[in-house]
Amino acid sequence: MGLILANESPLTDSKFTDYIPPLPHVFSLTKMSNDIVLKLIQSLPLNKASGLDGISAKLIKEVGPIISAFFTYIINLSLTTGIFPDDWKVASLSY
Repeated sequence: MGLILANESPLTDSKFTDYIPPLPHVFSLTKMSNDIVLKLIQSLPLNKASGLDGISAKLIKEVGPIISAFFTYIINLSLTTGIFPDDWKVASLSY
């Protein structure tokens, strides 16, 4: 005899979703504005090491007004498609 799922049970009209409690909050991400991205770029600390790309925070801050629109586009594209570059999924732990 095979496995009977709640939504296939002949004994009830219930579905498995009937047993899942509603979530009190919904998680969502909103699009970033160019102004916010530029502010984040300008707030980068200069005393931290470069990221995986080897580009210093000082250089990123200097060209921030030029590159912020490109960063904003890439970030928003990732948020709307759900596709993120593999390098964004890497964490560096320092103890």
